[in-house]
Amino acid sequence: MKNDLGYFPQNALHNAPARVNDAIDVARARASELAAMPDKTYMNFVRALADNDAKLTELLMPIYHLDSVMNSDETKQIMNEIIPPLSAYGSDMARHRGIYEGFKYIRDNEFDALNAAQQKLVTDVIRAFEIAGVNLPADKQARLKEIAAEMSKMSNDFSNNVIEANKNFKLKIMDETKLGDMPTADRATARIDDWWEFSLLDSHYVAVMTFVTDRDLRKQTHDARMARAPENMDIITHMLSLRVERAGILGYETHADLVFEDRSAPSPAAVKTFLKDLRNRAAASAKQDRAELAARAATDGIKDFAPHDAAFYGRLVRTEQYDLDESVVREYFETGRTTDAIFDMLAEMFDIKFTERKVPLWHPDAKYYDMSRDGKIIAGFFIDLPTRETKSPGAWMNSFRPHYVDANGVRHLPKVLNVGNFPAATKDTPSLMATKDVATLFHEIGHGLHGLLSAVDELDLSGTAVDRDVVEFPSSFLEYFWNSPVTLKRIARHYKTGEPMPDELIEKIIKSDRFMRGTEMVWKTEYSLFDMEIHTQGKMTAQQIRSAFDTARPADSITPGPSYDRPLTAFMHPFAHSYSAGYYSYLWAEQMAADAYIAANGNPFDKDLMHRYRDTVLAMGGTKKMDEIYREFMGRDPKPDSLLKFYGLK
Repeated sequence: MKNDLGYFPQNALHNAPARVNDAIDVARARASELAAMPDKTYMNFVRALADNDAKLTELLMPIYHLDSVMNSDETKQIMNEIIPPLSAYGSDMARHRGIYEGFKYIRDNEFDALNAAQQKLVTDVIRAFEIAGVNLPADKQARLKEIAAEMSKMSNDFSNNVIEANKNFKLKIMDETKLGDMPTADRATARIDDWWEFSLLDSHYVAVMTFVTDRDLRKQTHDARMARAPENMDIITHMLSLRVERAGILGYETHADLVFEDRSAPSPAAVKTFLKDLRNRAAASAKQDRAELAARAATDGIKDFAPHDAAFYGRLVRTEQYDLDESVVREYFETGRTTDAIFDMLAEMFDIKFTERKVPLWHPDAKYYDMSRDGKIIAGFFIDLPTRETKSPGAWMNSFRPHYVDANGVRHLPKVLNVGNFPAATKDTPSLMATKDVATLFHEIGHGLHGLLSAVDELDLSGTAVDRDVVEFPSSFLEYFWNSPVTLKRIARHYKTGEPMPDELIEKIIKSDRFMRGTEMVWKTEYSLFDMEIHTQGKMTAQQIRSAFDTARPADSITPGPSYDRPLTAFMHPFAHSYSAGYYSYLWAEQMAADAYIAANGNPFDKDLMHRYRDTVLAMGGTKKMDEIYREFMGRDPKPDSLLKFYGLK
């Protein structure tokens, strides 16, 4: 068993381009050697190829990670240098004739002797080769390689442009009274001498939109947020054009048709129907939300309620309706203590234990934990939660290494990472999370567990290696428990006194949970429909893309937009991440999450259910389709109305 858990290379960026190029050469040579090898077996060919990939990934992941959490001119330059050769290598491997024939040889000569997971892997890989165009003429394969190189660079540029836009905007507030009821922790992170300066980082933006009393300043900040990275419009237009061209070369009508070869949902048309149905069911509730906010704004003399008023009046209405002050709630969710409390909760749910260990990492904010079960360390967990200007926006999970067994029978333990952008502590104030931050932390740890508790031996089926549109099931499932009464009693402690959250405050949080749920649902469906629309069309001009965005999310939308709203040119999921024609995945996966949550009756300590969940959904990775795994977990399919019930729409 290989146990290098907790290790992060301190020299990851040193001479990185040269080391990456050398590693690519080694990996390419090894792949060719394996492809030419006679007498192939699953172990000496399939597992050996996985080992080859793992060695290259071990070098690359720390570099990618540092570019995401410690973004700098150095990391940008490194990425610009390594993306072209990596893209070329990826394209060559995706259509490598010798490797393709090798997998077919295993299928034709050893298939019956393989276990079910190995059979699925061999079948999946052969299909992936064929979808990728392994049988196309050389000129078309060459064009696909060019397209992949262009798109890799554009995705990286898109992300960097958003990071720079977030940093470059500065809202300077000299008059402290304009901060309104902004919590001390938020003020402290923006304090510079005798004024306050806010960027477009999520934590700063939310604080301004939620608390700043000056409507003009909120509008200025909102408009800047909505206009971030305008140069990304050219990237979007060209990227969509290339996606259409690639789909055509591969024999598909649209990009969505191509990517749905690897989805749980049956078709793009079925997803559109699903989304429109949800939107229609939520419309009345969302209209009522908007009317309530507009009516409250009118009492302050505002007759032209606008998106930059939504978060501010949303907070006031929620406070007045439920007597719930978010700044008071935050005092019970100091980031470090809350994270430790969640780990204690998970220990009881899944019979695991997290133990912090001091190791050299990339930043003082980062922490490392050994995760053990039955007294044995089985995984390593890295977290980096506070916001920084050098971080990509949002929160995410990644794996430095999944759980797998190599060609020599050596078991490699998983090394998993969670990153957040939660309020940063200062020398005078701790990091206090808003309720949405707590929900996000649960969500990302849910992803983390999918990697940490994987029991899959095959590297390419381990952990989160499931269909894209069900990968959000484990994350959403854990997220749903964040504000159940039993959870809040367990994790919420006042950061000064250590006293548990009073029952009265817990009751207020629970009662307010459905506040603006209709708006949330409509917002998700609108962005998902936009993503589906642009990926089920042919080539589009910039104006046509903007029109599709406006159609899906018009200026007078019944949803005023949450405080974390995003404009087209900063919509990272379809243009910088791997969610093109896939933003619907959150809602699609929530069908399973809602059904399982309702079955648990909101109790995360239902041992029988949680152990079944651990031993099926979390343990089995992509060894089976998720609908099959779900039936093993629950003994049935999800009930079709569970999602609507969870959102209070039925």
